[in-house]
Amino acid sequence: MYVRLAFSVAVYLNPEILLIDEVLNVGDLYFQQKAKVKIKEIQQAGTTLVIVSHDLKTIEDMCDKTILFKEGKITNESKSAGVVKSYIEGVTRQVTQIRCKIKRVSVKNELKKLIIMVHFQFDEQINEIDYAVAASITQKDRNMIAQRSCLLSGTTPRQTAFALDTTLLPTGVYNLAINLTDKDVTRIYAQKKNIYPFRVNKDSSLTVGKNIR
Repeated sequence: MYVRLAFSVAVYLNPEILLIDEVLNVGDLYFQQKAKVKIKEIQQAGTTLVIVSHDLKTIEDMCDKTILFKEGKITNESKSAGVVKSYIEGVTRQVTQIRCKIKRVSVKNELKKLIIMVHFQFDEQINEIDYAVAASITQKDRNMIAQRSCLLSGTTPRQTAFALDTTLLPTGVYNLAINLTDKDVTRIYAQKKNIYPFRVNKDSSLTVGKNIR
């Protein structure tokens, strides 16, 4: 709420330069969409906008130029599309050789929420790393709602559960993605996309199936 209040005050003041640090990732979907509309308006009015974010879609949509930092140093500075592509390729190359896998994902549609259980397994020799599991509802590969669990190292196999509220989503077609990463989300150990296609109907009910359009 503090971040949302600060954003509202900042845009009300009509600044010449506006610095936004991950503010679009807070709040519900309604706030995010409303904030993006307001940002477009102040851009068109001539305000210089600086966005600090890991949301690649937002960077591509709103920024003409992007600067990529790594460990406090600039590693790339160019047009947004090129920098985003370079960043994705770099992260892909950094994927660790740690042997692990997402063994099974079970999903239940319960009271307009998706109850998700993720079963995963690390190499038994890996016992000193902390890690994170994230479940996200996606639309055209863009995260719409996500939850993340940071977990401590221990014995294998492991599991974690999520409950994602689909009533926050507007009518449309969605899917589900699961990521297994290090705790800082800088390395991807395992990933599964497009594992549970569904449509949110006008009454907020869900229609599930592989051939949903």
